[in-house]
Amino acid sequence: MTALLNEDVINPVFAAAALRDDGAAGQLRNPHEIRKRARALLARARAGESGQFTVHDAALKDLTETLTDAIRRNRQEMSSSDADVHAKLDRLLGPAGFTGRIEKAERAEHARAHVDLAFVTVLLQFEPEVDWEYHESSTGQVSTGLGGAALAAFDAFTGGVFSSDPARPCQVDADGLRNLSGEALARAFQLALSRQSRRLEDRVAFLRRIGETLSRQQGIFGPGLRPAGLFDSLSGAEQHEFAPTAEVGAHDILITLLMTLSPIWPAENTFGEHRLGDCWRLPAARGSGLTDGWMPLHRLGQALTYGLVRAFEHAGLPVRNIEALTPLAEPDGSGLLMDAGVLKPRSRWVSSPVADPAVVELRALTVALTDELDAPVRRGLDDAYSAMPTAVMLGPEVWRSARLFHGGKTSQDVLAAPWNDEDPAL
Repeated sequence: MTALLNEDVINPVFAAAALRDDGAAGQLRNPHEIRKRARALLARARAGESGQFTVHDAALKDLTETLTDAIRRNRQEMSSSDADVHAKLDRLLGPAGFTGRIEKAERAEHARAHVDLAFVTVLLQFEPEVDWEYHESSTGQVSTGLGGAALAAFDAFTGGVFSSDPARPCQVDADGLRNLSGEALARAFQLALSRQSRRLEDRVAFLRRIGETLSRQQGIFGPGLRPAGLFDSLSGAEQHEFAPTAEVGAHDILITLLMTLSPIWPAENTFGEHRLGDCWRLPAARGSGLTDGWMPLHRLGQALTYGLVRAFEHAGLPVRNIEALTPLAEPDGSGLLMDAGVLKPRSRWVSSPVADPAVVELRALTVALTDELDAPVRRGLDDAYSAMPTAVMLGPEVWRSARLFHGGKTSQDVLAAPWNDEDPAL
């Protein structure tokens, strides 16, 4: 098992399937297990058996309308923050949009660039300061929130901020991340170098950790030590192209990410040599054998998977069973569920560390209730949302917009996560 992650591995095409076979840790990486345990915890809370929360279903109707309205308000944001950066990259890489950086790259190399871009865009989904804005020089457009962060990440990516090779700026590689400077990322996000941003400093340290992790796993990330190596591993691509009939499962992407990126986690949640990552002790989360009393959530791993699904499909590689992934335990989703009165703490809520059982249960209930909200919210929207995954339709910007609207103000009290979420990996 461990050999699959060593640099000696030459042909990792079958790595994803093999990585599943690691017993209890593998069971806790399965999104089916997330959904099953989250639903069981919600049923328990509805029965009045939770010591932390009560559930008030009568408030779901108003919340559904609030979310539907938020999606409509954020339609342009949702359509531009992800899809637009891939279209922009196509224009940059293709002959029609040639800017002197890359000319006539082959199909697979285009795909690798999209995978690298998607990877770093997800990792940079943050606002470095309160009331932060991004001014796009080429258009004069001013963007905020995650839409602005996506544009900042795109400009940083195409400017070579994450590449160690000046001749190939449009890539992300291990050395580029390991040597990332706070000044470079601050400039990319248009922050004054004289001002300190704890959020940005944390993000730089996080990206460096990921660079260290990539550097140790050539068998998965390829000789270039790029996130795009996942594309080659999972699609069977070799040097230049993949088979036109190739496809990959969303579950394979997630499992490979959770296994290969496990060293980035600061938490000491382990089974033997296996780090569990975003998976926490919760006695009420029942399961079999060693998995009993653990609640997996894997927010970052699934967010990366959703981003890579978009990149893989843009490159012409179909991804099946996307619905097997779960909604994400978004902080503003948890906050809105409490603000709207769907979830009520049994005692005065105090922000606590992410490992606190009350926080773990809150996050699990958020996943289960988001699953339930999917159908009624979707009924209030047009067909453009019919195939959109729940976690994309009810993404962080929608929860944030709905929460601000529900609270009627933009104070930090409303925007704050309902738990201490200091490390970007969490």
